[in-house]
Amino acid sequence: MGNGKAILRSLAIFLVRGMHPLSMIEDKHFREFIKVIDPRIELPSRKTLSHTILPELYAEAKAKLQTELSQEYVALTTDCWTSLTNSSYMTVTSHFLNEKLKMVSRVLCTLAVEVSHTAENLAAYLKSVTAEWRIPHEKISGIVSDNAVNVRKAIATICKWRHVQCFAHTLILAVKDAIHENVEFSEILTKCRNIVTFFHHSTPATIKLAHNSPGKKCKLQQEVPTRWNYSINND
Repeated sequence: MGNGKAILRSLAIFLVRGMHPLSMIEDKHFREFIKVIDPRIELPSRKTLSHTILPELYAEAKAKLQTELSQEYVALTTDCWTSLTNSSYMTVTSHFLNEKLKMVSRVLCTLAVEVSHTAENLAAYLKSVTAEWRIPHEKISGIVSDNAVNVRKAIATICKWRHVQCFAHTLILAVKDAIHENVEFSEILTKCRNIVTFFHHSTPATIKLAHNSPGKKCKLQQEVPTRWNYSINND
């Protein structure tokens, strides 16, 4: 059928943007559903989808974004973070105005950082990302990151890009200092942490709390020190 390729392309986009598992393509009931729509549609195997169709779509999308990034002034944001399994990563995101003056943000990569977080190593990672995405050095208007000394040195001193301190991270530091200086409030937060910890370690206590709590039932959440509003406003 003439539009078979377009159908498979649309199916792949549906799976990716909906974050559906690729195994859906092999599901018996899904295949029966497609046959009801049009018996002529031949669904690909999972292997063909993952090794042929998706790489083609990725290459097409990447080439389009590379062209956009080479023509526009680009601001980047980057952050190093640690997963629940204690693996270290660096994420780099681009931000630019398109021809319709609409703000566009695209995640360029999330890289596993398997070396020490020295300024030199982080600078090498950043240079590799900008090289891969063909972003001209002079087109980078600035890079936003937290206030870590190694990241600031990598951006401003080694890569010679304009460094912009993350407002949210600066606000976190200001609020943490204010809380630390307020002894009474700090004591209240400590008591709240201890209460949450108690319920997290006692299933009977959690069940009893739920039975005796009127209205909407909520699970107690522990404070996250790196999120300034977690201590003050946690819905």
